[in-house]
Amino acid sequence: MIKPPLPAQTGDTIFLYDGCLEGLLCCVYRAIRQRTDPFDIVAFDEVEPSLYALEEIATDLAAADRVAEAITSQISLEAMDLVTTVFLSCLAHREMAILRFLRLGFTNGPSTVTLLQHPDVATLFNAERHLQRERHLLTGFLRFADYDGKLISVISPKNQVLPFLASHFIDRYRCEEFLIYDKTHHSALVYQKGQAHILPMEDLILPETQPHEQTY
Repeated sequence: MIKPPLPAQTGDTIFLYDGCLEGLLCCVYRAIRQRTDPFDIVAFDEVEPSLYALEEIATDLAAADRVAEAITSQISLEAMDLVTTVFLSCLAHREMAILRFLRLGFTNGPSTVTLLQHPDVATLFNAERHLQRERHLLTGFLRFADYDGKLISVISPKNQVLPFLASHFIDRYRCEEFLIYDKTHHSALVYQKGQAHILPMEDLILPETQPHEQTY
C-alpha cells in the first residue's frame, strides 16, 4: 500500500528512466517515498544538456507492480487505464503530468477521475481523447498495399496508436498477414500466423509498388 503523499518539495533533479511504463512507475515510487517532485522525468534517449542534476532511476519490476496495484486499489482501475493510455500519448511532459495526477489520486481516492475541472485530471483526459480520436481516424483511413501477398501500411501518427489499432485490423484481416509501420515512433505491428506483435523497427524500406498491386 502507498500512503497518501505529504506535500512535495519541488526538486532541482531530473529523473532519468528507461522509457517503459514500468520505469515511469518506479519514478513515481521514488518521488512519493521521498516526498519530492523532480523538475522533470525524461527517458534516457531523450535527455538533453541541462543545468539540473540528473538521477537515474532503475526499473524495479517489484516496485512497479506495487505502484500499479496501489493505483488500482487506492484510486481505481479506470485511473490505471488512463495512466496506461496517456503514457502512449503525445502529451508533452506526460511523465510529470502522470505523476501529478497520481499524487492527487492517492490523496483523493476513487473520486479523482470525476474531478474533470481539476487541471491535473483534465490534462490526462484531454490527452486520452486526442489519442482515441487519432485511433478512430486511422481505423477508417488507413490503407494497405499488397506486396507479394503481404499487406503493408506506413503511418505517421502523433500518438503511439499501434496497441489500440491491433484488435480492429486483426478482426478485419484475420486470414491475412500484415504489417503496420509507425514511422514516427519506429515500431511496427506485425500480424502473421495468427499472432500479433509490436516490435521496434528503426526503418522500413519497401520495393516500388507495381501497377497490378491492389491497394486495400
